[in-house]
Amino acid sequence: NNPDLSIANVISLVENAECLN
Repeated sequence: NNPDLSIANVISLVENAECLN
């Protein structure tokens, strides 16, 4: 497992949520 990828995925989800607002 690569924790860096998980962190990148979380950041991507946050950025997507910001786009929806």
